[in-house]
Amino acid sequence: MDKARFKASIITMKETDIYRESQLRPIVHSVIEKPQDKSSYQYYKNILNQIEACIDLNRELIQAFNDNADYDNLLERLAEVRIAIISVQEIFNISDIDLNKAVTIKLQQRL
Repeated sequence: MDKARFKASIITMKETDIYRESQLRPIVHSVIEKPQDKSSYQYYKNILNQIEACIDLNRELIQAFNDNADYDNLLERLAEVRIAIISVQEIFNISDIDLNKAVTIKLQQRL
């Protein structure tokens, strides 16, 4: 998305227009195509789109590490990765409960 348009959308968005956590998965589910055939082009395209989102965030984090952080770019990339995580859950049938269990285990390892 165009940077100026993204920033303007963030500024003008009303709180009532923000998707809630419970709304995210159904919306992502309706956006991604989930082919039954794992050898199909669409299956690989879905996965590559999620990889690309993570790579873009990685680039933004490197910029931030080099003291060139751009808040709006970082925010947009984080949003893309959040969508990517939900998409990967949809593609591979990973439940929120299982993901939250895994997050809990990983966080406990850090404590």
